[in-house]
Amino acid sequence: VSVRKEEKGRPRRVEGAVKPGWKILVIDDLIASGETMSSACGAVRQEGAEVRDAAVLIDRLEGGRERLARNQVKLHPLTDILELGDALFAENTIAKEDLNAIVTQVGGRASKP
Repeated sequence: VSVRKEEKGRPRRVEGAVKPGWKILVIDDLIASGETMSSACGAVRQEGAEVRDAAVLIDRLEGGRERLARNQVKLHPLTDILELGDALFAENTIAKEDLNAIVTQVGGRASKP
């Protein structure tokens, strides 16, 4: 199943077979504010499927987890931007200034939920 951001001349946003009552895991490469993923979850729910969970490779820590939670969807990230930044810095791939910019962008470091 694939969910389009907009219908763009297509009859439906959700492409593929979705049956009422199916449990669907929404998957994307990353999440920032969560607007796009929340919209995708809503589109799948409109088709009658159930969405409780979403998975991403990277959580940019910009409020996406919280937005999904307000819609009763639990986020399962593989990693987040801080962990990724730390790993890149440890491998000398990015400079300390770049790591600091990442930390500043997300508003500092907080404990994980």
